[in-house]
Amino acid sequence: MPIETIGKYEIDFEAEALPADAGWAAYAAVFGASDNPAHRKSIIARKRVALETAFTTEEAALAAAREHAIAMLD
Repeated sequence: MPIETIGKYEIDFEAEALPADAGWAAYAAVFGASDNPAHRKSIIARKRVALETAFTTEEAALAAAREHAIAMLD
């Protein structure tokens, strides 16, 4: 699961294989600063993005997840 820091936020984005070789789904979550460095403060819980899309490659799903996570911050 790739993690990227943008400003004071940390975004997680990932791809998950769909059943029956139906492609890949894209997921994203956003975390903020926490008082405890061992824990992250969830700002936007992990959710599937581009619900109607089954991506043909893991890389395409990761790119879409990253794009959606960044858009969530705007």
